[in-house]
Amino acid sequence: MKFCTYAACTKPRVNRSDLCAQHHTRRTRYGHPAAGALAPSDLRVIAPHVRFLLKPQGPLARSPRLDAQLVALALDTVDRIVIQPGHRPLPPRVNRRDARYLLAIGLHRLQHPRYTRPPLNPRGQPTLKSQPLGAHEALVVVLTAWCAATIPGAITRPLRLPGPLPRFPDERSVAMLLGGAVLARRQHVGARMSGLPRWELGKRLAEELAPMAAYVATLVVARMKLQAERKLARISQQQTPIVPTTNTTAPTQTTRLRLAL
Repeated sequence: MKFCTYAACTKPRVNRSDLCAQHHTRRTRYGHPAAGALAPSDLRVIAPHVRFLLKPQGPLARSPRLDAQLVALALDTVDRIVIQPGHRPLPPRVNRRDARYLLAIGLHRLQHPRYTRPPLNPRGQPTLKSQPLGAHEALVVVLTAWCAATIPGAITRPLRLPGPLPRFPDERSVAMLLGGAVLARRQHVGARMSGLPRWELGKRLAEELAPMAAYVATLVVARMKLQAERKLARISQQQTPIVPTTNTTAPTQTTRLRLAL
């Protein structure tokens, strides 16, 4: 019996892979045997900061934001890589694992979402998932996923290794995350997605937007630290001080009893 070749794993290999079932699945989905999924709560915390940085700088704005020209160039890049290919006709399929064809299908679904029952908000109105994907939404998704993968603290604690490891240790795992986050915006819940289109799309996005995404990550970290400091200051101001009280009744009664005796 042959065992898994990753780190100190002693599980048997699966099929023709050199890894066990768990590490093989992680490498297929996330690009690395030690990579793991991001929780929706992680993205939900970072997304408001990214949207704030993408807004145009007003004359009375106090917090610094991204330059308008930089945001425009990023939107053009996302439109060229993600939006425009979705309106083109599908290329001919060469074989079953044709990455070009699978990526074209994924981008086509982003611009032509199909739902038997379109998703509605609590007011009964169609949500963004029932509409074609826009460049601004795609840019927010890419920057949010990049920040969640590269900000210190995005770690996983494996069972058989001594210390925590980053959930996305290398460039391939980050690219798989970016491509999967974009392609899943108009995907049905529970639908399976191949790793080839995620890798192809994420690699292009990482090559084009890596400098801007790294700069946005530093700004998001600064904003999150400032927000935490403000929250602690607000809590300290609202908290009422606890004054220690001493019970002076018991000694007085004891003294009176002694005097009476």
